[in-house]
Amino acid sequence: MDLNEFKEKLKRYNYQDIIVTDHAILQASVRGVDLSEVKKNILNPIRLVYVRKQDAKKPNEEKYDCYFAYSKIYIIDTS
Repeated sequence: MDLNEFKEKLKRYNYQDIIVTDHAILQASVRGVDLSEVKKNILNPIRLVYVRKQDAKKPNEEKYDCYFAYSKIYIIDTS
């Protein structure tokens, strides 16, 4: 799935649909990123510059690494 297809897919989700893993919570804390900001970026992916699908362990689960650019030199990794 390319980036634009993924952005279109995200339009079907709402705030409550997004589940943040313990690992993502830890990474957000280390990077000083607020989880509500992460969810807002997912729902409005104008800063999304790269996406990679991860293996999911549960049926009907989808997991992705998403990278958001805040400037030309700083990217937030939500994995």
